[in-house]
Amino acid sequence: MQQIVVLLALVFSILIGSDRAFAAGFQLPEQGIAAMGQGNAFVAQADDPSAVYYNPAGILQLEGTQATLGTTLIHPSITFTNQSTSLSTTSPTGPPGRETDEKDMYFLLPHLYVTHRLTDKLGFGFGAFIPFGLTTEWPSDWEGRFISYRAAINSYYFNPVVAFQPEPGLMLSAGIQLVHSTAEVRRKIDLTPVSAFGCGPCVGQEGDLELKDADGDGWGYNLGALVPLSEKNKLGVTFRSPVNIHYKGDANFTIPSGLGSLASPPFPPGTPVAFLFPNGEVSTDITMPGIFEVGLTNQSFSNLTLSFDMQWVGWSSFRNLSLDFANDPGGILDSNVPKNWNDVINFRLGAEYELSSALALRMGYVWDPTPVPPETLDTLLPDNNRHDVSIGLGYKSGPITVDLAYMAIILLPRNVSNTLPVDSVGTTYNQVGKYETLAHEGGLSISYHF
Repeated sequence: MQQIVVLLALVFSILIGSDRAFAAGFQLPEQGIAAMGQGNAFVAQADDPSAVYYNPAGILQLEGTQATLGTTLIHPSITFTNQSTSLSTTSPTGPPGRETDEKDMYFLLPHLYVTHRLTDKLGFGFGAFIPFGLTTEWPSDWEGRFISYRAAINSYYFNPVVAFQPEPGLMLSAGIQLVHSTAEVRRKIDLTPVSAFGCGPCVGQEGDLELKDADGDGWGYNLGALVPLSEKNKLGVTFRSPVNIHYKGDANFTIPSGLGSLASPPFPPGTPVAFLFPNGEVSTDITMPGIFEVGLTNQSFSNLTLSFDMQWVGWSSFRNLSLDFANDPGGILDSNVPKNWNDVINFRLGAEYELSSALALRMGYVWDPTPVPPETLDTLLPDNNRHDVSIGLGYKSGPITVDLAYMAIILLPRNVSNTLPVDSVGTTYNQVGKYETLAHEGGLSISYHF
């Protein structure tokens, strides 16, 4: 099974050109372009193949066999203004007031859906998508380099679903989530603590740590329901279970030459400094959060569909981030960094107006609070409360539908003043400053009705 999942992930990423992406928390809700155009308020509408993600019960609204292939281009921009002066060690962090921009990056977030309605009461679907992921990359000499100067995570979900109608007016669905996830971290190592073992030249020196080729698999389930409340109103409800991933990868260290050797117990005189930083296996666990969503649609006005969704995301599953190094002779590599993220509820409003049977206009708004508390906000994800505003366009011609969407993600500026652990021997980063973030997203999908 693991080999099959890995192969599917590879084929999917090559086929559509995926990469890691900017996210809310590190959730990526843009999993359908028609939905994205109306603020992802789609759980009670679910009337295209992206229903596999948003609410698989909606498959029973689709005729015959349909398929959607799409992607979203994401361009984030993050600036950090430093107001700190140093680590708790002698390693410098740059002058107060210095602005550092995250590296200029573009990402593609792909999705693929196929649905088939076998009868009026039974349908099937399959989706491949990336609902959780992030990439942050900063200059390697910036203030937060001892936490990270590059971090990336991808989660490839493969989701077969079945939808059925046990009685008129009630559509239900269930599915299995097969997940393959990859992770990568690069950060600087403050070598000053090594001076405690007799390495005087280590004071103020820095090394590099790259955690690469880390991956793992997990599985979960998802449920959905769609209920027509009246001729003009529908109710949709969905749940995606949490998925725990156990990652294993490689730790590669780069230590400057010319630092001499260790001269203090418990290490014999002449032990090289690099002995404390052996390459080897590293592991960690991350749980992708559970998601519960309820939505309503209203069609009281001619050609106009109004949608409102409320989504709960169980980010409290992200309590800490532990790194376990298989080779740690000095006891300074393993770490257990508290995260203590909070569960959050976001709100989505969407509208779709059909200008004709071939053309639809869409718009949406999202209020999305951050799950990251002030005391654990760090360089891996400098998140904050955000406003998302979107517009979209849908065009149908025969069996083909083309959807376009644009979304602006506007994070409120976030002031930060906290002390973050760097290693297990007490080194800390006094993070004081302000993060400012803006992201632009453009989406395109093509659907075909066989």
